[in-house]
Amino acid sequence: MLLMNVTDIKEAQYYRERYHTDDRYYLKKLLDRMIYRCQNENDKYYGARGISVCQEWLDDSDSFVNWALNNGWRRGLVIDRIDNHLGYTPDNCRFVTVTESNQNREMWTTDPQAMTRKCKSCGKVKPLTEFHKDKTRPMGRTYRCRECRNREAREKYTRVHHPIPEQMSR
Repeated sequence: MLLMNVTDIKEAQYYRERYHTDDRYYLKKLLDRMIYRCQNENDKYYGARGISVCQEWLDDSDSFVNWALNNGWRRGLVIDRIDNHLGYTPDNCRFVTVTESNQNREMWTTDPQAMTRKCKSCGKVKPLTEFHKDKTRPMGRTYRCRECRNREAREKYTRVHHPIPEQMSR
């Protein structure tokens, strides 16, 4: 069992409280996490894709904090890159809700003007009419096209109701 002395406990409580009350401190920690993800080449969503943090923010964390406070940051919002192929720069970042950020994913790209969506399974861009209706999803459609959903349902039915003998022994 790890024992902590009173000084360590008080210091941990101080930083935990500071994280939840001091906005500037919170934003600097947010920047630290962004830099870590982008410099970690094992992170397939950031470092391995070449996503980076702009030099201005790398050199001076206060410039990021000031930018964030002047551009709509408040508790409960997350930083979001407008174009997911580009890095973290003042021109490509904004603060949005988690729901809005989740809708800005490449694999779920929807083009409202063209009325198209990229299928999560096959990766093809198809008209929205090729996706089943689902009122809980953006644009009222699912993320898998009808063809992929039907194929996956047939495969699941076959696995469950007509298993191959070698699958039964597992």
